[in-house]
Amino acid sequence: MKWDTNSDVLLYPVRNIPNTQIVTKREILQHTSRIYDPLGLLSPVTIRATLLLQELWQQKFEWDMSLPDSIQEKWRSLITDLNSVTKTTLPRYYFENTLNASSNTCIHIFCDASLVSYGATACICRNNQSSLLMAKIRVAPLKKLTLPRLELMAAVIGSRLSKHLQHNTSIAQIYL
Repeated sequence: MKWDTNSDVLLYPVRNIPNTQIVTKREILQHTSRIYDPLGLLSPVTIRATLLLQELWQQKFEWDMSLPDSIQEKWRSLITDLNSVTKTTLPRYYFENTLNASSNTCIHIFCDASLVSYGATACICRNNQSSLLMAKIRVAPLKKLTLPRLELMAAVIGSRLSKHLQHNTSIAQIYL
């Protein structure tokens, strides 16, 4: 991530993914793995790319084989989202009034799962303001699991996220 000192915002390096005529599994993996998102803030878009890659592995496509038109259309619609999401800027401060930090700052962690993915998000809250702090998301395993089992796996990620934030912030109140 980069820090623009003039506007005091954090931003992702812009990755312009070209829209090529022939799409291969190698090309999709190459472009999706270049997106570095340590806080997981781009997860709603990057998880779609990961799900597409999982689909390619399931169907056992070769690395340099031209993919079917249906998958190429999925990739092309995903390219526009990936190109636009890396233009996202984030304020460096979560709250406007950071000098007068009140003691009622807390973190809320939400966990959820579906049959294709599961994860957790952490939001930092103070008075009537809140902001997304970080997120962790995973693709569901190929072996079909029940939804309650996936919900428990999401809770494990939420617990680990809570432990990480507890050790790395001075915020004592964390709600799961």
